[in-house]
Amino acid sequence: MRRSSKCSVLFLASVLFSMPGPVIGQTGGDDSDAHFTRARALAAQAKLPEATEEMRRAVRLAPKRADLHDALGTLLVQRNELSAASTEFEKALQLNPGLASAHLHLGVLQFEARHFEPAEHHLAQANQLAPGNFLVLNYLGRTLREVGKSPDAIAAFQSSLQIQPHQPEILNLLGQSLQRAGNPVEAAEAFRRIRRARARERKDLTPGNLSPIL
Repeated sequence: MRRSSKCSVLFLASVLFSMPGPVIGQTGGDDSDAHFTRARALAAQAKLPEATEEMRRAVRLAPKRADLHDALGTLLVQRNELSAASTEFEKALQLNPGLASAHLHLGVLQFEARHFEPAEHHLAQANQLAPGNFLVLNYLGRTLREVGKSPDAIAAFQSSLQIQPHQPEILNLLGQSLQRAGNPVEAAEAFRRIRRARARERKDLTPGNLSPIL
């Protein structure tokens, strides 16, 4: 899988989705949770080699825990080891096909590699398993747009904007998709919303609206 220049930026936000803590009921009376916790702490300090090694220890102790394979994959992505990360996400899904975060992560990797058919599959699965997740809807809309499914892409972008209404990039993608689908009036309104969203951002950044640093 080729490295994408966008992946390192866009993927990092999804790491938060995949590492909420040990999954209840999957512990096996070993030290895997302790290694998992240490790995998260090290990752928060940007000590990725040490965090990755701790997560590998957790996986070795509990190789049948899908959440650990998924978490290891997110660390490998941050180290740009995308092929190894993809393998970990696939292992996670073999162990637990219902793990929404692994579907999301594998879908993002496939999207960034421009493998849109498998990306659509995994992102649609993530959306079914974790409906209402902004990042899932964001990437699902992007993928559907790439494969020419404008009505479905529009629905995904609109759903994501219900969660975070003032996102210029998503509004732009929505407007483009509406134009492609032959809805110029609705597209124009989406583009007007971009201007309002940017004006809102500028207003929020004016000195009178900035909170003091304590």
